[in-house]
Amino acid sequence: MKKFLKFLIVIMLLASFITVLAACGGTQNGDGSTDDGSDVTTGDDTQNGGNTDGDNDGDSEDEEVTTPEYTYSLVEDGTAYELIKVITDEKIITIPALYNDKPVVGIGTEVFRNTQIEEVNLPDTLTYLSERAFSLCISLKKVNLTTSSSLQKIGEKAFYQCEYLHTITLPETLEEVGASAFEGCIDLVSLNIPSSIKVVGENAFECGWYRNLTDKGVIYVGKVAYSYIQGEEQTATVTLRNDTIAVAEKAFYGNDIITAVTIPASVTCIGDLAFNAMSKLQTITVDSENAKYSSEGNALIEIATDKLLVGTCQTEIPAYIATLGKESFAYIDNADLTTIFIPDSVTAIEEGAFRGIKSLKNIDIPMGVTFLSDYLFFECSALESIKIKMSVNDISNTCFARCTSLKTVTIDSDDVLKLCALKVDAGHLLEWATTVYVIEGIEASSHYLVAFFEVVTSDRAGYTEWNITQQ
Repeated sequence: MKKFLKFLIVIMLLASFITVLAACGGTQNGDGSTDDGSDVTTGDDTQNGGNTDGDNDGDSEDEEVTTPEYTYSLVEDGTAYELIKVITDEKIITIPALYNDKPVVGIGTEVFRNTQIEEVNLPDTLTYLSERAFSLCISLKKVNLTTSSSLQKIGEKAFYQCEYLHTITLPETLEEVGASAFEGCIDLVSLNIPSSIKVVGENAFECGWYRNLTDKGVIYVGKVAYSYIQGEEQTATVTLRNDTIAVAEKAFYGNDIITAVTIPASVTCIGDLAFNAMSKLQTITVDSENAKYSSEGNALIEIATDKLLVGTCQTEIPAYIATLGKESFAYIDNADLTTIFIPDSVTAIEEGAFRGIKSLKNIDIPMGVTFLSDYLFFECSALESIKIKMSVNDISNTCFARCTSLKTVTIDSDDVLKLCALKVDAGHLLEWATTVYVIEGIEASSHYLVAFFEVVTSDRAGYTEWNITQQ
């Protein structure tokens, strides 16, 4: 019996060994091939954009596909790839035009950031370079693009601080260059600017080469008004060239000598904050033939959205305006601007719309506005009174900061009254207040005021009056 059991154990061990051998029949060899003839990607496959002859084409939706050098990701519609990672020690890189017979159309965020590449050849299939794609590549000297390139967009900081970059030819297909895209490229002493460019971000070409492109103080990058060189003059007016198609982000932001701006019909794109925080600006004139912008009411208005982008000390907000844009009236320096009338059509007021207006004393928020945004009245040191309508349900925590003259506050909103649990809550609304009027009907929330105010006989019908008890 014992001999039979030993024989049975031997047979079982032998069967297990044979099974293991069969399972290992497809083990990979050192060169990446397999004994059963199946294919895996090798370094040689990248010469043709990473194509392989196997059945697995890597096209599964949302799937990342990796070769020894490159990692790709399908774009949203599944018709092309974006390069999202590179692992290589090569100094000269050639990006494949195809992967699995589909075009490589983009380079993802930070793919080459801080690498030691010296030269890169970009395929004609590329349509965009994402933000920081080559930023801090301090060894990068040359970027090769052919005249048949399809490149349309260079993202924010794409070549930021590439100090030795001296050669790149921008194609005629290029439409957008993001903020700080070439900032710090101090060796880039010449650069062609195609007429196709329509959008230029802030400091996109802050590398010094463009300083010889000025026209009456305005720096032009192709057909984009890029910046303004302020000389010794005390005041200035700006009339953009008739062939101007765009104004860069913050192109004239914070300028303190320009009093008037004239915008031709050819302008189709004005970047964020392009004409904002210009303390002396009095007049904005947009050609009546311009289909994108108008200057009704002496303001810069985006026609399609009914959005007021820039106001002046002489602006009368048109009755159809729906939105007051970011910093639209910020830092106006005019002693006569003590009040601003906001029509009832306005339902949104964006960040910092009135910040830094030292002369503003009184303002009413229209009924349609529900949120008082960041820095809305920041440093409006002359603002004395404000009425918060019942439609307002939230206030940013910086909305009324440094409004040191804001002594009288009228609150019609129960939500806002509940925000006043502490004196500095509700965006510093009550930080300097001495008198608070609360509309009758929301007294239940007034206990939030008890710590600093006391009820007195009201001098305003329909309101409970609270006066300060301590500072």
